Amino acid sequence: MTNPGKNGKIESFSSSGLHFVGEQDGPVERELKEKISSRLRERPNIAAAYLALVRHGNTPHHDVALCLRSTSGPDLDLLNEIARLFRSMFSVETSLDMVFIDARDEGRLSKVCRPFYRAAP
Repeated sequence: MTNPGKNGKIESFSSSGLHFVGEQDGPVERELKEKISSRLRERPNIAAAYLALVRHGNTPHHDVALCLRSTSGPDLDLLNEIARLFRSMFSVETSLDMVFIDARDEGRLSKVCRPFYRAAP
């Protein structure tokens, strides 16, 4: 999992213990999803994207995470591009976790959150 920190650099941390709670949605989130979707259409390796509420371990606190299902593994260039887009829309105090998920994670996630992006078959 990664997080575009306040210093503008992407910080990596473990995704173990990640719990999918639900979908993050609202007017601002829909604008973000549309902007991210336009970038994802240029990346044939991205199969699906979700904007989810997640919980780390046993903490009661929820974070927002962009969950990406890739057919070719993590794409750090894409994460940097999305981090720049995110920072252009939100204050430096706001963060967005980003995680590449596998099929098993996607199965768990899809029970509580709809994808906002799916690649064309």
